[in-house]
Amino acid sequence: MADKSSDLTKNKLWTSAFSIAEDVYNKIDNEFGDLQDEKFNTNRRLRTAANDVLFYISQAISSSMPETAEFDWNFAKKNLFSIKTLHIFGVKRGFLKADPYLIKRIDQLTNSVDKNIESSTAERQKREAKDLEPWLEKYRLWKLMEGK
Repeated sequence: MADKSSDLTKNKLWTSAFSIAEDVYNKIDNEFGDLQDEKFNTNRRLRTAANDVLFYISQAISSSMPETAEFDWNFAKKNLFSIKTLHIFGVKRGFLKADPYLIKRIDQLTNSVDKNIESSTAERQKREAKDLEPWLEKYRLWKLMEGK
């Protein structure tokens, strides 16, 4: 599971997500200028995805329940893919300059998030199996008694 440090600003995943969100905002501020409609929608979605990456990673890091952490890690990953996709789209449409460093950092953060998804999933499954065991034992006894 993720580091539950009370100082979120020292968490490596959080600082990476925060840095990407800042860079997305700066990139939009510097490159979109006074462009309208389609570009505005991409701008808005990029900002929203950057905010959501930061939001969901913060939620996952602070979660004490593997079920909610798994959900938050998955939403962070979805939004990382959205940023990457919209960046590529913006470059192809000609209203963003390609930023390979940003894409590399998104890929690195996505790999870290994937590891946390796997960890959260394994922890959730382990907890579910442990919670299910008393019920399975009751079921086994019931079946044993039913057979007599």
